[in-house]
Amino acid sequence: MRPLPQDELEIIFRRMQFAPNDEQQKILYDPTRYKLVMGGERAGKSLMGAAYLAAHATMIPQNIKRPPLFWLVAQTYELASPEYEHLINLLSSIGNIAETRGSKHNPPFSLVTSNGARIISKSADDPRTLAGDAPDGIVGCEVGLWQEYETFLRVIGRLAEKRGWAFFSGSFESSLGWLPEKFKQWQNTNDESGASFSLPSYTNVAIFPGGENDAELLLKKSLFPTNRFLE
Repeated sequence: MRPLPQDELEIIFRRMQFAPNDEQQKILYDPTRYKLVMGGERAGKSLMGAAYLAAHATMIPQNIKRPPLFWLVAQTYELASPEYEHLINLLSSIGNIAETRGSKHNPPFSLVTSNGARIISKSADDPRTLAGDAPDGIVGCEVGLWQEYETFLRVIGRLAEKRGWAFFSGSFESSLGWLPEKFKQWQNTNDESGASFSLPSYTNVAIFPGGENDAELLLKKSLFPTNRFLE
């Protein structure tokens, strides 16, 4: 399944009453197949990933002849729970949930939409879960906490069969490892169908109405070391 075009995303976002801000729109409406979104705390990354997945689980292209399958992948099930809870709220708002199983306190969790799409949580702590039926799309949760580059490669590999998309998001937990290098690589034109985006906390004016000069963010900036504040 290829990423939905902007006009179709806008339609379903309006139905779900999800109103992305300007910076979020630049990311969500970008047609790149693999997106990597790195940002600050409370920037709205989890809600964006959930909304992107909810849209694809609702606006199923006519050429898809079988119910699509989507994964939520995190290092642990608990780390995928914010996206899952957002999914429940978004899909419930348009009456597109037929069944749910499990919960953040009883993982793994999954759901089936009224139009047959399946959404299943996966844990990188157990690589065996990253197998089975090939997914049409994957939301990677808190990828800064993925301990192995192999998890990223395995996820990309699972998308090949159905030409699926991926929406990775998280925060830089350190300046070392595979993630900063991948982010830098995808900032430029590449042959991996990937694009990376920065989403600072101040862009979420719903929570930080003062933007970059919001009092709460200025306080945080004064308390945290520069490299920690910029994560």
